[in-house]
Amino acid sequence: AGGGYGVDPPPPPAPGGGPPQPPAAYEPPPAAYPPLPGVQAPRQQGWAKPANTGVLRIWIDELEMPNRPEVHSTLTDREVWVDPLPDETELEDWLNAFGEVEEVARLPNAEDGVPSEKGYVLFKRHGAAKACVEMRAGNWSESERALSLQITTRTKVVKTYPESIVSAFLGRKGEDINKLRKEAGVWKLAIKGRDMAPDPSKGKGKGEKGEKG
Repeated sequence: AGGGYGVDPPPPPAPGGGPPQPPAAYEPPPAAYPPLPGVQAPRQQGWAKPANTGVLRIWIDELEMPNRPEVHSTLTDREVWVDPLPDETELEDWLNAFGEVEEVARLPNAEDGVPSEKGYVLFKRHGAAKACVEMRAGNWSESERALSLQITTRTKVVKTYPESIVSAFLGRKGEDINKLRKEAGVWKLAIKGRDMAPDPSKGKGKGEKGEKG
């Protein structure tokens, strides 16, 4: 069959009606053909992880979201997405035009891991971040807004969106993200971010359930 993964034809019968005798050059087919390159044979409980895999990390602000709702910023919004960021020689003067900065995080290139020209700027005060956005030097960080609902129960953070962006990506019981994983043809698709999972070093809190090992 196509791809060379068919079954060899049986040997011809021997003269005189005896049992079939394979020719000298004939070799019986193997019990199981080797898997395709980069793919392991399926296990009883499901498919194994492909041997040759890579990790592609996409930040939420890199996605095109034309249907995002128009919302006002909150007083706890301090992070801005900037693409492109100025060069290092000009970055400090550029940031000082808006206000004090707590952190600058350049995203690594997917090819070589070298810091790229786009990233996040976390200002110390909301007013500085607002000035950056109003001058159209950057956009409000959807990453900060998406994670705000995850941390409102433990810190004084005002959520921007009325509903959880993380829950919207996951869908009911993970149905939406699992559907997207299948459509994209990837082995694993996950949402990661700060405060997305409880810190195991802090132990179980009230009402939290432990996992059986």
